[in-house]
Amino acid sequence: MAVFRPAILIRNPQETGGAVRGFMLVEWRGERVVQIRDFRYAPWCLVDAEISTVEG
Repeated sequence: MAVFRPAILIRNPQETGGAVRGFMLVEWRGERVVQIRDFRYAPWCLVDAEISTVEG
């Protein structure tokens, strides 16, 4: 079962093409952040991730 959630993508600015090397999930309730899950040092999580960007 796929779960689609917005995430903050982490890229290496010194890498050509700016490949995604990790991500952070932020959970909000109203205007408050209630949880941050940091996958910056878990690149194996990207293997099955479906990544698309939103302009804006």
